Amino acid sequence: MSMKTSGTEHDQASADAYPDADVASLQLVWGQGFLSPGGSEAVTRILDGIDISGREVLDLGCGIGGPSIELAKTFNARRVLGVDVNQGNLNRARQAVAAASLDDRITFRLVEPGPLPLDDMSVDVVFSKDALVEVQDKDLLLAEIIRVLRPGGWLVASDWLRADGPVSPALQRWVDFSASGDSPHSFHLASLGEVADTLRNLGFINVEVRNQNTWYRDEARRELALKTGRFWPQIVALRGEGDAKQSVQFHQAMIEVLDSGDFCPSNFRAQRPVAR
Repeated sequence: MSMKTSGTEHDQASADAYPDADVASLQLVWGQGFLSPGGSEAVTRILDGIDISGREVLDLGCGIGGPSIELAKTFNARRVLGVDVNQGNLNRARQAVAAASLDDRITFRLVEPGPLPLDDMSVDVVFSKDALVEVQDKDLLLAEIIRVLRPGGWLVASDWLRADGPVSPALQRWVDFSASGDSPHSFHLASLGEVADTLRNLGFINVEVRNQNTWYRDEARRELALKTGRFWPQIVALRGEGDAKQSVQFHQAMIEVLDSGDFCPSNFRAQRPVAR
């Protein structure tokens, strides 16, 4: 999750949002090549029913390359362009793609926050896994997505959303907690209804938002058990005991807002009309 919006945030993200120790510890819990929950199985759920075989795919907020590799290797995308604002993550992604011998089908590009450096109607599918939560101006980014999609093309994504209505105190505490500590992240959680409305207002059709709260309640508990059990010595060795404890506290606070229904990790999709 590494798409930022302001120049200051971009500089911070590029410099230290994902230190090596954090990347290594996240992969212990979330799987090789992934910086967000679910690993390769989450990619399968995001793409459910959408055939990307032979298509040109933009992986928006590509992180360290795990999703891009899945898109090409498992789902047979013809070409994948991964974009991210974090140079360190792109370096890791390129190494992973080279190791997978997929250099001829996957490329990466460092981008600045704002308009996407892509031509109108230049990709068949825009894929994103849990990256938009760190984008403040989601209307701008979603407008850019429909611009770069070819007619009939799909946006297929997962993101960290919230329930409709006012932000609860517990959710606000978790968001504030996320922005503190040695590796802060600025979360900007849109609501389920806001995302659906924005997509429709931009002209997307076949809009669907699937709340994955129930799935992630169980998954988050499994992750916490791994953090505090099997992987605890490795995480402490990587991050130090203080940072490791803070990571556990983050997960505990997240489970609280999952249980309350305030936090709604979701999959969503929308299609650019053939005629627009």
